[in-house]
Amino acid sequence: MARFKDFDAAEAERKGDPITFKLGDQEWTAAHVNAANFLAFSRQTAEGGAGAATGFDDYITSTLAEDQREPFHAMLTEHDVQLSTLIALMQWIVEQATGNPTAAASPSPAPQSNTGKPRVVYSREPRQESITETAPSATG
Repeated sequence: MARFKDFDAAEAERKGDPITFKLGDQEWTAAHVNAANFLAFSRQTAEGGAGAATGFDDYITSTLAEDQREPFHAMLTEHDVQLSTLIALMQWIVEQATGNPTAAASPSPAPQSNTGKPRVVYSREPRQESITETAPSATG
């Protein structure tokens, strides 16, 4: 049995939906979210040093439409956008492009006890509201 997948069709479908976001009171379009830009970012961050720090900016800028690149850089300065916001933006762009948003893991259910009674969970940290200290009085 031959195996076949048409990646061109999947690629065309993904390119049909623009990826837009709002930052600094403006809307931006990530028009060039492609493997070449992401691989360049990966190489830049793997090399370390200054390249790792500027990699986020380079990647996001390279995804933008050409006429938005200079205004985007100006907006970053004018609005004092934090690095953590750029990192979150980059992650979101990649998630949107791949169709694989990474949702937070759901908490694990509480383990069942062997007796059927709720398990008692002990903490090494004392609860703050239960700690009360009284100073000894002068009279004893």
